[in-house]
Amino acid sequence: MSPILAILLCLFLIPLFVSSWRVALACLAAQGFILAWIAYRANPQWEGMEAWLSMVDHLLLRGIALPFALYTSLRTQNAPYRTGSPGILPPNILSWTLAFGSVLLAFNFSASLARASGVERSPIAVVASGILLGFVVLSTRTGMFGQMVGLIFIENAIALFEQTESAHAQPVGIQAGLLVTTALTIALYRWFLAMRNGTKADGLTEFLEGPTL
Repeated sequence: MSPILAILLCLFLIPLFVSSWRVALACLAAQGFILAWIAYRANPQWEGMEAWLSMVDHLLLRGIALPFALYTSLRTQNAPYRTGSPGILPPNILSWTLAFGSVLLAFNFSASLARASGVERSPIAVVASGILLGFVVLSTRTGMFGQMVGLIFIENAIALFEQTESAHAQPVGIQAGLLVTTALTIALYRWFLAMRNGTKADGLTEFLEGPTL
């Protein structure tokens, strides 16, 4: 596995076990930067509008706009720096087993796929890990922030798959559509957080955590 993919895998895992929403947002920003770097490596000459749209999507939207929008909203609500849970996942053996089991399952799946079709194993392993970890977060957290992190994991994993497994760049129309979709998703997340700012009944701790397991 290349160092860049190993770092990206760590960025999927760190927010699950670190008790800070700031660390989670920093990891999401770093994921966007790595996706932008992979896109640049695939087209270092920046040929065509597709390359520019892809860079705007990964670097400006996923790497900067998304974490900044979530950070400003949480900061406005005076969210506690540390939550009661050690991380995004609930602090119990079951959820941690699901997380590490998902990574092992992803690597086993990538090994089987690589033998069957000859594709490179490491990118598939990281993509599958990101998707499975996203579903683990979605299934174990009911809090709004945890749900958003799970969805962003899945979105970034799919974006990685598009960057590493596509033989050709997506057409301009598709790239523009993806760019608009990402921008609307960020606006929707920001709107949900702003709406939650006006509802204080559940408290910020439940807003950040919300365990189901």
